[in-house]
Amino acid sequence: MEEGAGAETEPLLPPAPAGRVRASGLLYSGGDGSGPRDDDVFCGGFAASLSCPIPDDPNLSICPPAVLDVVAENQFAWFHPTTSSFVVYPELTVISLNVAVTAGNDLYFTQAVIFIEDAIQYRSINHRVDSNSLWLYRWYYSDVCQRILIAAITLILALAFIEIPSSLTITSDVRYRAKAWEPPCGLTESIELLCFLIFIADVSIKSYLIGWEEFQKTKWLMAYILVLIVSLIDWTVSLSLSCNETLRIRRILRPFFLLQNSSMMKKTLKCINRTLPEIASVMLLLALHLFLFTMFGMLLFARTKKSLQSSLLRRRLGIRAAFEVLCALKETSVNKNVLRVQPEALLQVLKKVKLDSYFKEAIIGKLESCPPGGLSVAQFQMLFDELDKHRVKERPPRPDYESPFLRRVQFLFDHHYFGYIGNVIVLANICCVCVALVTDADKPPTMRDDYFLGVINCFFILYYLLEMLLKILALGLKRYLSYPSNIYDGLLTVVLMVSIVE
Repeated sequence: MEEGAGAETEPLLPPAPAGRVRASGLLYSGGDGSGPRDDDVFCGGFAASLSCPIPDDPNLSICPPAVLDVVAENQFAWFHPTTSSFVVYPELTVISLNVAVTAGNDLYFTQAVIFIEDAIQYRSINHRVDSNSLWLYRWYYSDVCQRILIAAITLILALAFIEIPSSLTITSDVRYRAKAWEPPCGLTESIELLCFLIFIADVSIKSYLIGWEEFQKTKWLMAYILVLIVSLIDWTVSLSLSCNETLRIRRILRPFFLLQNSSMMKKTLKCINRTLPEIASVMLLLALHLFLFTMFGMLLFARTKKSLQSSLLRRRLGIRAAFEVLCALKETSVNKNVLRVQPEALLQVLKKVKLDSYFKEAIIGKLESCPPGGLSVAQFQMLFDELDKHRVKERPPRPDYESPFLRRVQFLFDHHYFGYIGNVIVLANICCVCVALVTDADKPPTMRDDYFLGVINCFFILYYLLEMLLKILALGLKRYLSYPSNIYDGLLTVVLMVSIVE
């Protein structure tokens, strides 16, 4: 958008002249530079359309759409399907894309909704944009479908706790530990099959939405299919041997389902992959330590400059694409030479977008304050700058006591020094437990005296209970529950009280 004012004077989806038709098809974007991309014309802004001549013979088909993508930072590759040549344009900060907008106003609104949702979630626009595919795409990313997928991943990973051999027992005390429960053959296998069916549906929908050409460039989806095939073969072998096999390969592959569904883990793996060659010459033990600490560092600082630029570029691309399709509406055409979006059209789109109510209200409020006459591309982009602002959470007010004594109590136990005292008590509790365990370490379980440890636990649990009650008195129940740390402390105190009573 810094390339000049051409983004507002030249429409990215202009009406096709006589004898020419705008090419339609898949819409691609991304920043990993994998594979060639295609096109030959740039237009100021984030999107451009490709048109090609159509012969007089109506039976001949139009040329295929052109696709553009990032091959390096500030570099874009464009493939022209007619000349079969690649061109790399350096030092550009624009993205051109081909938006298929040949349907009615409903398709424009649906495309704008999908693009804005992609921008909000930092998703690449590498999917189909026809009406049926957009419906399937939005259904796939609905809360219900994503929760089913997350539940399937959680369930298949949790099977390790009950499958044979399992060490899951009610207590870790060797004196009272019972034999682990062994599920019958076919129980865990049935659960696995249900999860596999969900994963097969997941990879099928993803593959269909991005198309065959993009699927060939997506290594994660290919690996996804390979892992599913190997797991199903191993599952079949397990049933044929009546669950008596000594090796189950599919157990090793289960973490891949979690890795494949998490973009943050994928970025972490890429960062680790870039770091490993630098420490390959170090000794094996030192390499192991560096690998672990590098992994933790990448988890903490995963949003490097490059990944941050890629995420912001995807967001701006989705917002600009939504602006373009809204400009194609007939009722929004204010001036043929100036691109404008009417606030009423954007308001209809925002009502359909899945977005946190806080940000949606902020964008709508900012939209209502815009001057009449339509929104320019700069004004349209500034509306969605609200997504980058942090949400300020307002906590419930403290209770207002009339008694001077209660006000003093409230002042004392709402002070941060009271929290410091609680941390010191927790540290003392840990030290006492460690001393008791070290003292009885050399004694057999039948000779240990748990009286001292039980008295210490009772004392500290009573203090935690008193601390929780005093904080509720000082803060009020609603304000007390508004802090996640207080919820954790309260639940832990209740669990400790139940364990003492039992």
